[in-house]
Amino acid sequence: MNRERNPTIRWTGAARSLFLTPLEISMDIFAELQRWYESQCNGDWEHHNGITIESCDNPGWWVKIDLAGTPLVDKAFIPVVRGDVLGNMDPEPPWLHCYVEDKKWNGSGDPSTLLEILEIFLTWSKGG
Repeated sequence: MNRERNPTIRWTGAARSLFLTPLEISMDIFAELQRWYESQCNGDWEHHNGITIESCDNPGWWVKIDLAGTPLVDKAFIPVVRGDVLGNMDPEPPWLHCYVEDKKWNGSGDPSTLLEILEIFLTWSKGG
C-alpha cells in the first residue's frame, strides 16, 4: 500500500504504526503529551502543577506528572514494574516502574524507556 499523506485518512492503532518512522512515532508521542498538558491549562493549574522529565543517575529517566486538578486525580492506576526496581536503587536494564503517589503520576526507567513511559501515561489517561 502506498503511504501517501491523505488528510482525510487518520491512521490509528497498529495500522498507524505500520506506516510511521521511529522519528514520527516519537514526535507523535510528544505531540500527544503536549495536547494533554495544554488541555489541563486553565489559567490556574499550570501555575501550581505540570510535567517534569528528568534524567536519573542510575542511569535512566524519571517522568512526573501532576494529577491534582485533572480528571485523572482519582483514577485508579495499576503500577507497571519491569526488572528489579523495587528496593533496588541501581537496577540493571531493562527496568521500568510507573505508579501514582500523592496525586502525582511517576514513571521511571532505564535510558531506553522514555517513550514507553510516556506511552504508558498517555494510554492510561485516555482510559486504556
